[in-house]
Amino acid sequence: MASRIAIDVWEARFVKSHKGRLTEKHAYLARTLDRGYVAFGECAATAELRALRELRSAISKQARLARARAKRAEDYQEFLRSRCARGRYDSAHRVDLASYERWLPKHLREAFRHYEEGVPLRVIENEAVDLVPSLDDRHLADLIYQLDRDVARAEEETDRQALDRWFGGGG
Repeated sequence: MASRIAIDVWEARFVKSHKGRLTEKHAYLARTLDRGYVAFGECAATAELRALRELRSAISKQARLARARAKRAEDYQEFLRSRCARGRYDSAHRVDLASYERWLPKHLREAFRHYEEGVPLRVIENEAVDLVPSLDDRHLADLIYQLDRDVARAEEETDRQALDRWFGGGG
């Protein structure tokens, strides 16, 4: 695929002072039409190529950042999926919606308000996977910390109930 990038090129003259002497310099100034990238050169073609190089460098950097963000999201989603799959707590365990409201989009907050006794933790864990791309690092860390606390609490409660059934039913 070919693309066209419009560049303005101007002939420029400037005065340079060096050791008390003034000299006139001749060069070219090139600028992309979006005015984001400017370059100087000894000839018009050099200035134009330098401006294009700056533009392409910025495009490559944006692409690298986008790939890194996508990889980050993919890694965290896989982490949350694997965590959810190995959870060893009662799937009926419920948590308070207020603990998760700040991360949830409005439509989910509204839907989850219909749960009378709190939201099932499994539902929150599954929704967390989908939230990963929309959260920055700080919010994602906060969400994972909150999930860790609630999962630990749910596992303790499940273990306690199992022990109560084991020892309560055996004696």
